[in-house]
Amino acid sequence: MTSKLVAGHRERAEIYHEASLCKQKTQVLLHQFHLPKGLMPLNHLNEFGYNKTTWFIWLKQEKTFKYLFKELGITSYGVEITAFIGDRQLKKLTGVKSNEMMIWITLF
Repeated sequence: MTSKLVAGHRERAEIYHEASLCKQKTQVLLHQFHLPKGLMPLNHLNEFGYNKTTWFIWLKQEKTFKYLFKELGITSYGVEITAFIGDRQLKKLTGVKSNEMMIWITLF
């Protein structure tokens, strides 16, 4: 399903393939949208794509990667990760699993 989703957003997307360039572009995008730099601790990316018109991003890597966050526990990043990115948010995130979940609540 996610491969079909990526295929639908490839047109007009910026696509990068070298691991270090993918990592750099991911970090720049996270900073641009005011998201934590450590949100995607992926070093062996095969592909990073970003469609500016639909705000859709995808990341592809060779194999599943597990990372230990002190606050969340172990988080698993799948072979293909997709999301719609916005200011301080990722919507419809796929390919990431965690034992814990952080929820922000707005208080009036």
